[in-house]
Amino acid sequence: MDEIVAAYLKAEGDALAALNAAIRDALADLTEKEQRLAKADRLISRGYVRGRMDAALARSADPDRSERDSPARVENDCDI
Repeated sequence: MDEIVAAYLKAEGDALAALNAAIRDALADLTEKEQRLAKADRLISRGYVRGRMDAALARSADPDRSERDSPARVENDCDI
């Protein structure tokens, strides 16, 4: 941590400017992390829905598959 403080102080010149820069960088990193998590959540949700739709379409096309592709069965098959 001391190395980070020293780097900000060296780059900014004074303690207040270094503190402002550190806070700006931390907020920018936090914003980027939140955006990436939101994007990942959207992708997961779409994939989950798409997988459910594929299973439902397969069941409707082949009634014999209804037991194999039941939601409980699909969820259990995904457990690692």
